[in-house]
Amino acid sequence: MEQSDFVTYLNLDEQTKLLDCIQYGTGLTKRELAFHEKYKKRDLAIIFLFLDTGLRISELQALNINDVVIYDDFMHDESNECFVLTLRKGKKRSGKTPSKVYFSDESKIYIQDYLKSRKIHGEKFDSNSPLFTTLDGDRLSVRQIQQMLKKYDRASLHRSDISVHKLRSSFAMEFYKAEHDILVLQNRMGHASIAATNIYARASDKEEAVKASRNSANCNLFHKIILIVPYTKIKCTKVSLIL
Repeated sequence: MEQSDFVTYLNLDEQTKLLDCIQYGTGLTKRELAFHEKYKKRDLAIIFLFLDTGLRISELQALNINDVVIYDDFMHDESNECFVLTLRKGKKRSGKTPSKVYFSDESKIYIQDYLKSRKIHGEKFDSNSPLFTTLDGDRLSVRQIQQMLKKYDRASLHRSDISVHKLRSSFAMEFYKAEHDILVLQNRMGHASIAATNIYARASDKEEAVKASRNSANCNLFHKIILIVPYTKIKCTKVSLIL
């Protein structure tokens, strides 16, 4: 787990291990594997959606099916432009109207697969039903989501200290690294104050500065080698440093 300027988050390799554990059951106990197929599609949709959107756990837990705009047999949208979640105004979201959170095509596929599996297993639900449920059809609680995440954290990353907020931080760090737009990130995170968003910007910028410093140090080392190594060996040294 990466830690930068008071931000703790999963790097891309750790995110992949976590998702692979859910997909394939890697590292789960025999008892956990016995029930894994029943929960796999739901859990994969939940964890991927956290990493894809940076939702708070209370926001995801409260979602109903009609809060999700995707274009299949369950949900329709005439604009046909994007995939969005509608978040009802909560304690931490600012504004008088429901917030719109965009999600990717991959999240859409995971959500669709999960809803189809519920239908195949004979569960009766409609657009007002909870999006993520137990096998009995009840809305998943915040505690159940936390316990589910810790199970996969222990199996894939051999820890038990992961939290949904760390998944939220993972989204924020990767988004800022890719876009370098703090105002858009503020909107995506639902921060009332830019100061909260700036934590991720500072952490990301600090990481980039450290990487640049290391690259500069390696470059200086290479130039020193050129000065002290005989000409016949420079080419070999140069190749090994690049590799």
